[in-house]
Amino acid sequence: MNFQCYRCGNPLAGMILPVSRREECGNCGAEIHVCRMCVHYRANRQQWCAEERAEPPSSTERANFCDYFAPSERAYSGDGSDPTQDALDQLSSLFKD
Repeated sequence: MNFQCYRCGNPLAGMILPVSRREECGNCGAEIHVCRMCVHYRANRQQWCAEERAEPPSSTERANFCDYFAPSERAYSGDGSDPTQDALDQLSSLFKD
């Protein structure tokens, strides 16, 4: 399987399945056991998760204990943007820091 970090696209060739909650990307440090890295994640849905039995996530980019987590080979969108960093940049420009 060819997994890539959802945030930076770094290949996760050494990732052991099932994915540990503590697994991180060796390149950017992003947590891997997150909604954004899951096959059930749907960015265009209000509930984010296509798995109806899963608990609603409090954050799609923080490690969780979801029993339905399954890593996706299509998690990396390739747009090069980091939503968290984009939000921090917007705040910084707002307050002129």
